[in-house]
Amino acid sequence: MATSSAPSNENVAPSSALPAELKLRTDLVWSRTGTDAHAVLEDPATGRFFRLGTLEQLFLQQLLEGCSPAEAVGVVQQCCPQSTWNEQQANELCCWLVTNGLTDSEPTGSPAPRTKPPVLANLYFCRLSLFCPDRFLSWCNRRLGGLFDWRMAIAGVMLWCVALVCMSGHWEAVVANYQNLLAPQRWLWLTAAWLVLKLLHELAHGVTCRRYGCEVRDAGVALILMIPIAYVDVTTSWRLPSRWQRLHITLAGVALELAIAGCALLVWLGTDSLQLRQIAADTVLLAAVNSLLFNLNPLMKFDGYFALADATGVDN
Repeated sequence: MATSSAPSNENVAPSSALPAELKLRTDLVWSRTGTDAHAVLEDPATGRFFRLGTLEQLFLQQLLEGCSPAEAVGVVQQCCPQSTWNEQQANELCCWLVTNGLTDSEPTGSPAPRTKPPVLANLYFCRLSLFCPDRFLSWCNRRLGGLFDWRMAIAGVMLWCVALVCMSGHWEAVVANYQNLLAPQRWLWLTAAWLVLKLLHELAHGVTCRRYGCEVRDAGVALILMIPIAYVDVTTSWRLPSRWQRLHITLAGVALELAIAGCALLVWLGTDSLQLRQIAADTVLLAAVNSLLFNLNPLMKFDGYFALADATGVDN
């Protein structure tokens, strides 16, 4: 899942003094996030979203009203006398605005250099855009949207919990299904099952996003350490004022995978077929274990990271 970007000073080399003048682009769109502390700045030209704190909002608002950066700093300090806002922080924000192409032109008086992302960042993560899935996801929403309602997401997680309780005393037998996990003939099935689960995971993100009226403009393949992973771009969800709606979109894929894993556990419990038990155990490994260890891990910049940031209001 692709999500929003928050303002950051990484890879920005600020100059020593505030620019004499800096004008923001007039096509930028502001959205509230449902809290007093944050607002979202949308760049419609690139489809990127940036979440801003209270002081940054106030500073940019002064720029939009025609103030110079120095005058804007004075207004911020006057309105928030207890803050530590100063010219150095304002200059870093100005450099960030220029670096991200949010200004009409280069600032006068103190140009902020643009820098390229480090090569290692491109090796760690890069995206290959393939198509716009919005029409397909709208069709899915009209016919299957009820499956991605928030109540169904909660029911899916509850199904997983019930299956865990039912499996009490059987885990040793389940683990026995993984004894030949590294066998070459098994990897073809595991790869195919993993691809299907990831496609369903991203479908859940996309359809849920459409249910709340937000378009999904991009889908493709992301390479993380050269490992291909499907993605859909649901950053338009940052227009939604409700954090609970955004959390539903963020966690929809995990909820679906946990529901599938819960069904697989119940299938394992209800059959005596060794082949079906093997398939069910593999599904649990690929769906539940992968979701819990990676997708929900807040230390990795996947669903759990963005859900935690949105739930707590703490970025990065």
